[in-house]
Amino acid sequence: FSTTLPDYPADLRGGKRTLAVIVRPKTLKRIIPALNALTCLLVMISPVFHGAWQWYAMIPPLAITAAMLAFMRDAVPGQRAMTYFVGLNIASLLCLVSVLTLYFFVGG
Repeated sequence: FSTTLPDYPADLRGGKRTLAVIVRPKTLKRIIPALNALTCLLVMISPVFHGAWQWYAMIPPLAITAAMLAFMRDAVPGQRAMTYFVGLNIASLLCLVSVLTLYFFVGG
């Protein structure tokens, strides 16, 4: 979702129906960290997710999601804060996928 935010002005002018145009960037910037945190929470309370290392492995995605909040207000297309916001979202998702990959390939 976050990758649609930098293109919002051009998408709006072009009449595209991206998620950023439909729900507006202000709302989408609130939804993205909430979805990241919800995903982390659902993974953590999953019945297959147990053991100390899995809990410690969730620290990076949660910390990165928390760091996104620092750039949420100033994240405007064309500004550096937007680049940080989108980059941190991608990093958070990559960390989460890495944790899940480790879990399923290394085991609990």
